[in-house]
Amino acid sequence: MTEKIKIAWFADDIDRRAKGTATYSRQLVTELATRFSDQVDLTLIHRNGKCVNPVCRLAKNITIKTFKTPFFQGTFSWFWYFLTGREKFDVFHSPRPNLYPFFFLSKLRGKIKKFVVTLHGAPDKDTPRLYRPGGSWWGWHIKYLAKYFVDMFLGDSQIGQKQIIDYYRINPKKVGYFFLDSADGFRQFSLEEKATAQKRLAERYHIKPPFFLQVGRLDPHKNVHRLIEAFAILKKEHQAPQTLVVIGGRHLKEYTLEVEETIKRLNLEKSVMLAPYIEEADMPALYNLCDLYTYVCVNDGFSLPLVEAMKCGAPIVTSNLSVFPEVAADSAYYVDPFNPQEIAAGIWKVLNDEALKKELVAKGFERAKVFSWQKAAQDLINIYQRILSRRD
Repeated sequence: MTEKIKIAWFADDIDRRAKGTATYSRQLVTELATRFSDQVDLTLIHRNGKCVNPVCRLAKNITIKTFKTPFFQGTFSWFWYFLTGREKFDVFHSPRPNLYPFFFLSKLRGKIKKFVVTLHGAPDKDTPRLYRPGGSWWGWHIKYLAKYFVDMFLGDSQIGQKQIIDYYRINPKKVGYFFLDSADGFRQFSLEEKATAQKRLAERYHIKPPFFLQVGRLDPHKNVHRLIEAFAILKKEHQAPQTLVVIGGRHLKEYTLEVEETIKRLNLEKSVMLAPYIEEADMPALYNLCDLYTYVCVNDGFSLPLVEAMKCGAPIVTSNLSVFPEVAADSAYYVDPFNPQEIAAGIWKVLNDEALKKELVAKGFERAKVFSWQKAAQDLINIYQRILSRRD
């Protein structure tokens, strides 16, 4: 019998709500701890008070000493673990770029053989992403130090893989990727289910059809301000009756202010809804009830919302840049995300062309079959095996 791979999974962030990286962790941890338990021995490592999600009970847990300092609690806590941790692991996997400094001490001490970090993607020269100062620090850490001690960096797509190689200047042999999937529950509703969902959304969130949907935090690369400008064109030129519902929440202060000012400047306060937090269980209803899913981001490493929209049968208008054509293939209508007039024209065309709309929905259902957490977990195990057998 082949010996199991001993995996340590950084689980500080597994509880985060409405975050793609948390979904990534929960889904892969579930697969590794259940379906692939004959191949891996999984341990979740986290600070006190973290990893309370039910998924955490599927695997062994190690709670590390947490230093209650005014600043840099995570840095001090993880430094102490990397310096003093006694357990031995084949692989330590951090599911996002926030890999704390001094992690290499565990490697020097012979406690961890290989480090894997999921970056998801990276900025590129054509569609740059802006970061908070903290986010910039993590990028600096990867680009100038961590890359020399990490054994494999992971993206979520071919485009994401290329972005990582180009931006961080990492040896291509140390960069891989695999496709992700949506969370459970995203599927097409029956007419009865849609009626029930419509009532629930109205009562809980004051969201009522007809509406267009965009899912994503208010970050610059999500390009929400140009989507709102396109929406204003639809209102002015076609008197479109829909509202625009943006899910994901206010995030970066400066960009949130820009989005809010765009709404005011275009007199769309009653037509654009920056929705409050939506419970995960209610997200499939939004995709099922929207007239169109609009996602005109300029850059990303993957796109969980596109997969969610395809599984729910929402026709999609999305960006012709970055990862979006790779994810949606021929199941979406593509527009230039920097051109509000073209965005508006694309939305109007799909909205009023029933044959095109049905074609996109049908192709979306087929395309969605490509994405599977079971396959993602098997791909990840194959990557673990490859780096463990590699002689650097």
